[in-house]
Amino acid sequence: SATTAKPKVKELPKTVAGWSQASLERFDKKTLFDRINGAAPAYIDAGFKGLRAFDLEEPKPGKETVSVEVYELSDVAKAKALYLKERGPLSEQKTALAVGDAGHQSKGAVAFVAGGHYVKLAAFEAKGQALLPKVAAELAAALKPKAQ
Repeated sequence: SATTAKPKVKELPKTVAGWSQASLERFDKKTLFDRINGAAPAYIDAGFKGLRAFDLEEPKPGKETVSVEVYELSDVAKAKALYLKERGPLSEQKTALAVGDAGHQSKGAVAFVAGGHYVKLAAFEAKGQALLPKVAAELAAALKPKAQ
């Protein structure tokens, strides 16, 4: 009898831009409200499948972090539509960033779409903020769909 294999979730690298992944939290449709509360319905309407959230920690004392949220949605079109709705218009505070299928950078944050993933990055300290485009590029490459 034929069985249909469930698509495997793309593995995320344990080290990104030289910083290490701290404890990984996973959220599904039932627990998404615990993470993003009132915003959850828009994600569920966009075909939400799962969220992986973690911090990247700097390897030296000081332990600055970059916050990472990787939302898995049903397809790239829905991921891009949700991204564009949340991003709003580009401005002096939000500039386009050539990463993944679509991306932008603002002070202390980067958001982008890679395949059916919508990724949000945030950093509060200067060192982490300077690293955001590199983190985005490495994660976008890791999430890029493999050619058939």
